Amino acid sequence: WLDCDQADADGAAAICASEGGALCSPYEMLADEATRSTSECDMFDYAWTDDDSFTWSSESLSWSCGAGERLACVSNGHPASTDCACYDESTQLDVRCCNCDGNDDAMAACLRC
Repeated sequence: WLDCDQADADGAAAICASEGGALCSPYEMLADEATRSTSECDMFDYAWTDDDSFTWSSESLSWSCGAGERLACVSNGHPASTDCACYDESTQLDVRCCNCDGNDDAMAACLRC
């Protein structure tokens, strides 16, 4: 396992791309808990996602960010309105990646937060 990296939104995307992966979608982070057990990051800490809005219909939760913001989510398995939050894209947050090595299985998260 790798150490818990932190970066701004663009930096996080670049780290994931360097591993052949991408930032996780909010759905992967929340519903699939894609990175819950595959990183050194605390599952209650926010990590960048690839989107600025998300509606989790089955849990009646919805988030929408403003200009220059992106959604960051936790991967803790306990649906709540605090599972995602909007952050300025320059903020340093945890880096979690999905879909590494071209694997499109959401559960095949990179061994990186």
